[in-house]
Amino acid sequence: MASRLDRFLVSLDWEELFSDMVQRRMARPFSDHFPICLKSLIPVRGKVPFRFENMWLEAEGFSDLISEWWWELQVPGFASFVVASKLKYLKGKLKVWNRESFGDIKVKKCKLLESINSLDLKEESSGLNSEELEQRSVARADWGKVSFLEEIFWRQKSRALWLHARDQNTKFFHRVANLHRKFNSISTIEVDGIRYDSLPAMKVCNFWFLQILIYRVRSLETFG
Repeated sequence: MASRLDRFLVSLDWEELFSDMVQRRMARPFSDHFPICLKSLIPVRGKVPFRFENMWLEAEGFSDLISEWWWELQVPGFASFVVASKLKYLKGKLKVWNRESFGDIKVKKCKLLESINSLDLKEESSGLNSEELEQRSVARADWGKVSFLEEIFWRQKSRALWLHARDQNTKFFHRVANLHRKFNSISTIEVDGIRYDSLPAMKVCNFWFLQILIYRVRSLETFG
């Protein structure tokens, strides 16, 4: 009877902290079972494609900005060309706005949490004046808004659209998004019986495989 001898016991909190960890089956040259290895994925990203973030819709005055940018560019030509040009212009504007104005929600959340903790510690030691109490109240309200934006971000990334935001499902959305990323990752490529498992080898193998495929397609088109 087959049995699973090698296992890793992890908790949901551990998986949240180390979301890049995956299990890989190793070779079995001597034993009658496959050992498994727990390893960390090394995220290698190329050019990140543009994606409209649903959390932008919650930013104050966002619809007015879109309207302003849309009519800012005047392009002559056919309607399809005008729309395509305006969408391309909007994409560039959104990238700059996201980087310079909207900012990184993770950084915002950490800064707000540090500010709240600092004021809490001061309250325990020497108390807070009215201005500092107001500052903490504003920081807590902003932290709630940023947490909601983070939940929208992970909901969109997880594609679990059947759940609503504002239901404290950020951890679930995060876990589902990480599961999709692990499922879509490629650990090995096998071509003509040869297995490639390192990233440089897979890139070279993939490049030459595409070249051979293009050559074969062109040969079929030429000779019918």
